[in-house]
Amino acid sequence: MCGIAGLIGKTINKNLINEIKSSLNHRGPDNFGEYYNYDNDYINLWHSRLSIIDLNSESNQPFLSKNEKFVIVFNGEIYNYIELKNKLISLGYSFKTQSDTEVLLNSYIEWNVKCLNYLEGMFAFSIWDKTNNTLFAARDRFGEKPYYYFNEDNFFCFASEIRNLKILNRNNYKINEESLISYLKYQNFSFENTILKNVKSLLPGHYLIFRNNKVKIEKYWDLKRFLVQNQHLKKTSLNEFKSVLIQSVDKSLVSDVPLGVFLSGGIDSSIITSISSKYLDKKISTFSVCFDDPHYNDREYAKYVSKLYNTQHNEIFLDLKNLPETINEALSSVDNPTADGINTWLVSRAVKKAGITVAISGIGADEIFGGYSSFDRLYIYNLIPKLFKKSARVLLQNLNGDLSPIKRIIKSKNIYEAYGINRTFFNDYWIKKLIINYKSSDPYSDFLNANHNNDEKFTAFGLTSYMELICYMSNVLLKDGDQMSMAHSLEIRAPFLNHKVIESLYNIDYNQKFKFGSSKLLLRNLFKDDFNKKFWNRPKQGFIMPWNHWMRNELKPFCESLFEKSIEQNLFNSSGLHELRDAFYKNKISWSRYWLVLSLTNWLHNNKVN
Repeated sequence: MCGIAGLIGKTINKNLINEIKSSLNHRGPDNFGEYYNYDNDYINLWHSRLSIIDLNSESNQPFLSKNEKFVIVFNGEIYNYIELKNKLISLGYSFKTQSDTEVLLNSYIEWNVKCLNYLEGMFAFSIWDKTNNTLFAARDRFGEKPYYYFNEDNFFCFASEIRNLKILNRNNYKINEESLISYLKYQNFSFENTILKNVKSLLPGHYLIFRNNKVKIEKYWDLKRFLVQNQHLKKTSLNEFKSVLIQSVDKSLVSDVPLGVFLSGGIDSSIITSISSKYLDKKISTFSVCFDDPHYNDREYAKYVSKLYNTQHNEIFLDLKNLPETINEALSSVDNPTADGINTWLVSRAVKKAGITVAISGIGADEIFGGYSSFDRLYIYNLIPKLFKKSARVLLQNLNGDLSPIKRIIKSKNIYEAYGINRTFFNDYWIKKLIINYKSSDPYSDFLNANHNNDEKFTAFGLTSYMELICYMSNVLLKDGDQMSMAHSLEIRAPFLNHKVIESLYNIDYNQKFKFGSSKLLLRNLFKDDFNKKFWNRPKQGFIMPWNHWMRNELKPFCESLFEKSIEQNLFNSSGLHELRDAFYKNKISWSRYWLVLSLTNWLHNNKVN
């Protein structure tokens, strides 16, 4: 796990290298490496290493091939690297390290772009081909690892974080107005766009080739293709799927540094703990973040699971004596604006302090097994006759104000629009009040509607899972998870997001995966014998923190200071901001909507973006 950066097309002021090193250090404090070649083209590569697999210095990066024609900077983990290594050895390759980095580089040398089809894991990497003066870059299928780039004026730069690019390219960065609207509406940006103009994000499941000052981007994996395939292939049995899932967890346990499991007490993390305890050759360490108030954690359930599987359990009570200072520190460390990533920052800090470098997480289960209310809501939407939907749109189209989500979902033209409404933070009614010179725009919905037709042959469950994965999971949860965990040099692994798990799951009979009102039906049935009924049948809670209470009490002065900064921004209407704050204190809107604006303001202020 690491931080990567590179610049092609021009030399760099050596005085800036220390800045680059400093900006990458939190992602990889164990080693900083650099590579320069100005013979045929100007190429600069940097890598900060968090040592996890093969701690030997020979595995430091940038890493050169034996013939020194190729050099790689790689961020991530290849879980099946031993399998790939054996395959490459059979083809005549030899290895000087035990690292997955060398395996990845040789995989590219052997199979070129097709190497991506062999990889299991999370990754973002760049490979420079000195012979052809070509950069090849790729990102994992779900976007667990970030890859940002800037291409302009005959040079190209890339990095793990946006702040790295701001060092490499001293540009006067402006806010992307479309991204601003997308963020306020959906808590994220419109796919390849970022909060900044001209800075792009390589989409998950895509690769990039930079040659002759031109960027070419292609998709190598499409999640939706497996929705189509499952209409024709032999159905996956439950035993087959369970085996694939267990293998994914087993592969995620490979580490040469201390490893633990996030155990919230919820179903997802409990299953990860159950599987890990059986396959790890030593007593597993589990970590639960706790509060004194039982409304905000599943402490007792976590203790039950720990006792059941004899884990080395650690209860971490967050030290919130200096809460405003802590939250301010968290906000100061974020690379992208975030509304709820602070939770992960606090947890990651606590786990890292406990001596853990790798944490296994149950993230992804809600999206693939149907753990959100969106699955039931869109199921109902899909049942409503078209004629009724059309009539409802006519009746509702002239209504103004903040319509309820259900009314707005009924009003939507297709299931994709209905999904977007279900994930909406601020609708047009509020955004018109908040944003100066607001022009109606919805790039997020436009993307869904343009690229994904209303496929009535697919189940609502399948399409909802698909949208939760590509929209919410990739654009929000994984982005937040990476930036908040890596702020503390902590690697988070998500075995539920192994693409083989997803592909296998989509090929299971629909009736075994979904039942209205039954959250994560398949997952519960597969592992029902591993836990007692009281544990298994309780309502979903999730990991939450008392933000509503904090913002009205301990954090109120801090929030008021952020509110004043919002007033100073040229983006917002003062009257709209005051109405928003009043709505929060009168309990007319949730804390998360108010916090979304405050945290965005803080990011804009800290990064001097206008």
